[in-house]
Amino acid sequence: MRRLNSSQVGENVQIFQRTKGGNWYASYRCDSGQPVKSLGTSRLNEALEMAKEIDKNLTSNTIAVIEMPESLEVGVSQFFKYLESEGRGQSTIKRYQPIFKRFLTFCSSKRVTEFKQFEQRLFELYRMDRIKSSSECTRYLESKCIVAFGKYLARNKIIKEIPFSLEGVKKPKLEPLEWFTENDIENIIRLAKRTDKALFEFLAFTGLRISEAVRLTWADIDFTTGFLHVVSTSDNPTKNGKSRMIPMHN
Repeated sequence: MRRLNSSQVGENVQIFQRTKGGNWYASYRCDSGQPVKSLGTSRLNEALEMAKEIDKNLTSNTIAVIEMPESLEVGVSQFFKYLESEGRGQSTIKRYQPIFKRFLTFCSSKRVTEFKQFEQRLFELYRMDRIKSSSECTRYLESKCIVAFGKYLARNKIIKEIPFSLEGVKKPKLEPLEWFTENDIENIIRLAKRTDKALFEFLAFTGLRISEAVRLTWADIDFTTGFLHVVSTSDNPTKNGKSRMIPMHN
């Protein structure tokens, strides 16, 4: 991931942004590797002060290091916490959870209980096993998640080297989505149950996901400006973790 406006702070810390005007991040070296953490602010002055404090603590050896996980499950939990600190949304974490649940179940079936047993052969066996129940695109995206986990483990010295690789695996071509035509939408609404017709019309004209539509409240609807407010929260995040405004159909 690219780094913008990178700047060195003290002897040990480097701060940077990932998007223009976005939050600042700090990268620093310690005994557990080279962690990267979000500073939770887009203000440069605040980021500099926090980075100076991190550098000071590193100098006096008071920075907490990542604890060695006692099991594969604990390691995955630590990885999720790392992703959260990197600004990944709760919806992303939720999508990752079943991926790693399947992977850990497969590891257990192969009697793999320690990170030192992670190797490329295990990874390839898992990918072969997933052929039976997943598409090529799904396998590729799942594999990228697991490779990222392996890199995290190696970067933090939980294992000696990156155990998994997608080298030689081509990214599958995405098939273009087939959108509903106007006739399709009219037929769906015409054939819908009377109790569902209003909801289908609402979804068709707003483009909302069903999960977003069912949790709307009257407070989210602004009849004055003609906009719906789709609000993303930590308990009910949208797919990309962002809130947005949708114009209402006249």
